[in-house]
Amino acid sequence: MNELHAAIEIFIEASINATGWGNPFVLPPEGEETAKPRKGGNEVQVEAVYKLQIDNTYTFGKFVFERLQRAGLTPHGELDDPVMLIHELFSIDGWRPHTYRRPDLRILQSQWSVTPLKTTEHKEKG
Repeated sequence: MNELHAAIEIFIEASINATGWGNPFVLPPEGEETAKPRKGGNEVQVEAVYKLQIDNTYTFGKFVFERLQRAGLTPHGELDDPVMLIHELFSIDGWRPHTYRRPDLRILQSQWSVTPLKTTEHKEKG
């Protein structure tokens, strides 16, 4: 598992260095627009898939509620639904399941891919 953690950290750092973006798993806050493409840049698509198991929805819900409170956020819905619990964690920190250290959340499978979309040429006039 430590190798996986290291790989994820390398992936995030490489994504930041290559694109200038922050953590690719973080969505912008509500109402904030996403960045517009610039000339001379490369667009990539990042897809991440996790298969999870929540062993105890009640205790995991308490954990998520405490995280929301610390972030100064309120839940978007009831915290007794496993889908809503994961949604809330994603909205808090962009989804960092390997850092939660919860016995009631098990990562059964994870995978991701990065695909180049297009390159915008930037030509100097001269």
